[in-house]
Amino acid sequence: MSIPANLVITLASPFLSCHTLSISASNFVHLLFRIPCYTGFLLLHTLPVLYEKYEDQVDAFAEKAMIEIKKQYAVLDEKVLSKIPRGPFKDKKLA
Repeated sequence: MSIPANLVITLASPFLSCHTLSISASNFVHLLFRIPCYTGFLLLHTLPVLYEKYEDQVDAFAEKAMIEIKKQYAVLDEKVLSKIPRGPFKDKKLA
């Protein structure tokens, strides 16, 4: 008694598609891990060299950025954070 070819294909195709999907998903998961690791490795080895070379420009830019961040935080604090109601402060007794 032989099994018809179309039955074999019908039974095998879900298995093969799941197998193919699992292989591609496995590769995708490995990429999700590898790409940040490679990027981190490259950054850890190149940024110190670039900072030493362009230290003055980086420091000047960082100082300007900090001033702008402080201005933006002051606006955020004035418009949003200061309007958040706070409950009464209760001292916790340490016993």
